Amino acid sequence: MSEIEAAVAAAPCTGAEAAQPQTKKRRASENGISIADLKNGTDDKARVIDESYFASYSDIELHRTMIEDSVRTNAYQQAIFQNMENDVRGKVVADVGCGTGILSMFCAQAGAKKVYAIDASKIALHAKQLIEANGYKDVITVLQGKAEEVDLPEKVDIIVSEWMGYMMLYETMLPSVLYVRDKWLKPGGKMYPERAVLYMALGEAQWITKYEEGTYDFWISLNHVYNLDMSLLADHAVARYKGGDQV
Repeated sequence: MSEIEAAVAAAPCTGAEAAQPQTKKRRASENGISIADLKNGTDDKARVIDESYFASYSDIELHRTMIEDSVRTNAYQQAIFQNMENDVRGKVVADVGCGTGILSMFCAQAGAKKVYAIDASKIALHAKQLIEANGYKDVITVLQGKAEEVDLPEKVDIIVSEWMGYMMLYETMLPSVLYVRDKWLKPGGKMYPERAVLYMALGEAQWITKYEEGTYDFWISLNHVYNLDMSLLADHAVARYKGGDQV
């Protein structure tokens, strides 16, 4: 088993380059966008990519899926509550990519003096409503905007963020969190999480074997259903799963 360790506290992220959403940069070359236009924000395609990225987080169903992941949600709640006396109570918090505001409200429950809940998507409007409904509007301020562009009125003692995606780095949100860290976190401040470890190991995916069998049988069975011999495609269909590793 190999270990890939991402030490968030040591990762650099400064300057104008960091201020550009990474998803936009990652897809720029695929859409024929020049680096100059990308950095200046003058390309329409770049703006569309940015808008599409943040719009995807406006879907309430997406947030239901994330909160429904009890291992994830409970881990954040426990980390905040178990360290509330030293790290949270009476402190100023930034929640980067706050979504529904659930982590912000955990911090408010743990006694945070002030929480700045940041999100660029329209889910921020729902977060504000939820925060008011739960009685935390005096503690939590929702800021709708890109993390790289929001202007906080003060430095923060702690940053909380659920930035991990599939294979940890999918969603490309970590650079935004690091940007906020470099600009707004007080010296000696805390990050939740401050380190992430990705474990990888070789294994046999049983579902792939079963799917191979199913797709092979499908093309063979068409002879009985439609009286047509489609079996030539059976081997080709299975070959796509034999040609490389599946992640």
